Amino acid sequence: MEPFYTEAEQILQISGEAGIDPTEPHRSAPFPQGPAPLAEISQRVKSSAESLGLHPFQLPLAINYEDKSRKTCTSCTTCDTFACAIGAKNDLSTLVLPGLIAGGMELLPNMVVTRLVEENGQISSVEAVSKTTGERQVFKAKYVVLAAGALGSAHLLLASGLEAKNPGGAVIGRYLMRHVNAIVFGIFPGVADKEGRFHKQLAILDYYFGNEKLAPNFGKLGSLQQMPTPPMGLVQNEIPGPFGKLLSQGVRLLSGLLAIVEDQPQFSNSLTINPLERDKFGLPQPVIYHQYSQRDEAALKILTQAGKKIMYGAGAVAHYIHQIRTFSHAVGTVRMGSDPATSALDENCQFRGVENLYVTDGSVMPTSAAVNPSLTIAANALRVGAFLAK
Repeated sequence: MEPFYTEAEQILQISGEAGIDPTEPHRSAPFPQGPAPLAEISQRVKSSAESLGLHPFQLPLAINYEDKSRKTCTSCTTCDTFACAIGAKNDLSTLVLPGLIAGGMELLPNMVVTRLVEENGQISSVEAVSKTTGERQVFKAKYVVLAAGALGSAHLLLASGLEAKNPGGAVIGRYLMRHVNAIVFGIFPGVADKEGRFHKQLAILDYYFGNEKLAPNFGKLGSLQQMPTPPMGLVQNEIPGPFGKLLSQGVRLLSGLLAIVEDQPQFSNSLTINPLERDKFGLPQPVIYHQYSQRDEAALKILTQAGKKIMYGAGAVAHYIHQIRTFSHAVGTVRMGSDPATSALDENCQFRGVENLYVTDGSVMPTSAAVNPSLTIAANALRVGAFLAK
């Protein structure tokens, strides 16, 4: 995988800091960009972590700091989880898709794929419908690559009945994982980020493989990464009316650390379908079940305790734990592996039983790790692309 991680970093021009992360594996090339200078609040968090014997390092980010032919980052506070207003994020829409489209790729927006049609061990056609016109279309190709996300890919495979063609079909939609997340917000006696700067800058991975002092014999814990102060407008949008306006004034006192715990793969956590209920496109209703294990919840509690110590050392006088219950890091529903009985994809992410179908999104991951899976998804997609090109 390493060469493809490096290739993904080069394509997305990742900025980062090598040589400090205690979990860092071998890398064959440096980060394409160095990191931006730390914000004042980030310096305080870094100093606090170092005083505890930890090794904070600058979070790898897909942000343009150095390419002067484009807009460079202004360290504003509006882009986290949103598109960049000036195009300084190094995302697919900025760096990749324009070149592919210029080279001949056709991108069809507002299309809903409704069925993968299998005949004689091949996908013979892909059926889709336009959300805007209602027109139904059929596409044919030598190879079909499915990358609809951990929920979307499993949904479409089950809706197409392809689990019946796969010796590991019983696992399709199963082993759904979504990180156990919580933000440890430190409450500061004054404005936490006096500079008003983007400060999602630090990562702390000292607890990744466990910590015998903090949690003897517990095993793997997870990661901590810095989270910026939430925008006042976001609070007002989530909590409308006068109460939201009142609460939004308090966000200036907050800065936090996001705790990410690797959740255990469990067969019972799943996306299944209800064929008796269908949407306007004809797709069956997806049914999602997910519950964290006791081990998952315990690991999060240990990790947030560590986060509190760091925030207190940075100057916080109190803390608030904000639980996150989203599917933003969902993986695992069409897992890859070497055993046909327990995995739907082989080592090259080929769908077993269908010769020309490949899956390349987060659904292929058999475990979730304890970091954002985006770079792993990108690297694996490049790996599968190289295999197909041969």
